[in-house]
Amino acid sequence: MRKSFWVSISADIIALEGQTFLISTIRDISGQKQNEIALKESEEKYRNVVEQAQDGIVIVQGFYMVFLNDAFARITGYTVDDLTGRDFRTLFPPDKQEKFAEFIRKRLAGEPLPKIHETNLLRCDNSEIQVEAIGALISYQGAPADLIIVRDISERKRLEFSLLEALQKLKILTGITRHDIINDLNIITVSLDLVLDSDLRRDQQEYITNALTAGQTLKNTIEFTRECEDFGSLSSRWMDLISIVNAARSDVSLGDITADILISPDIEIFADPIIQKVFSTLFENSVRHGTTISAIWITTEKRGKKIIIVYADDGIGIPEEDKERIFQHGYGKNTGIGLYLVREFLSITGLTICETGESGKGARFEIVVPHGLFRFQKD
Repeated sequence: MRKSFWVSISADIIALEGQTFLISTIRDISGQKQNEIALKESEEKYRNVVEQAQDGIVIVQGFYMVFLNDAFARITGYTVDDLTGRDFRTLFPPDKQEKFAEFIRKRLAGEPLPKIHETNLLRCDNSEIQVEAIGALISYQGAPADLIIVRDISERKRLEFSLLEALQKLKILTGITRHDIINDLNIITVSLDLVLDSDLRRDQQEYITNALTAGQTLKNTIEFTRECEDFGSLSSRWMDLISIVNAARSDVSLGDITADILISPDIEIFADPIIQKVFSTLFENSVRHGTTISAIWITTEKRGKKIIIVYADDGIGIPEEDKERIFQHGYGKNTGIGLYLVREFLSITGLTICETGESGKGARFEIVVPHGLFRFQKD
């Protein structure tokens, strides 16, 4: 079978014993040519990626921009030629230039830095644009350089501001409404108490007592909304799990009940700060419904790529037929929204909860934290 391959041929003319000869040297360079072709294809592939990228890409060496793509030029309003060779610091507002220069110095020195940084860039018309920058130390043309990927987040920031503004207005409105409702409820309660003290038939007393009980339940429900009014107005963030649980524990009076919080101090979860209310609700439910309860335990388990936060007590437990009903709106002896909202709160950031205990041997709640929503500080 015939097979072609790349060769390098060199030739020279020599004289030997009065005759002239042509000497040729043939060398197989197939491996070298394959490497050259692969390198060219790789360079072409990465060139296409950089040129087609929607995010701005710039390479900074000695504070000067030695390479940038069209997307970065569009973000700043300049052309590629305008920016190539220009001092990168001039694209920042004067009060931020030295700070970002220090970032570059530290990265080139190999010092640890946050992977993502939000800042403002100056456009060609001297207006500012909000961007998110991700930097990495690379070698460019044989020398250290800073590779920076820049994303325009001005629209995202505008939407975030609008959302926070709307939430603040809603918070004010609900606060006023809650205040007015509680004032009216207090008037109704006082009036019913006065009537209850008068000469009434037994059935009339029962009706008024039921009305007072319903009024108190309504008041408890409204007060519960006060505790949750910041839900959604604070951004989800990384938080120490043990700090969350300890804070919830301090919110609830356990009396003689012991609480063992056996959680590693280096576990962090990504969630809304309202998650503290999840654990305080579980503590409150144990105190209120445990009956024979004397101890509570909170631990964590690793299952595959997930971690499970286990909340357990040694109370009377929950009957099998009620394990799902306890999470339904309106179920329960009090407001009927405690565990319902617990499940809703957790679902907002991708966490789930279920009850897996054995009736008569204590309650056991398992909160599942998926991969990506937890981390260990040492990581």
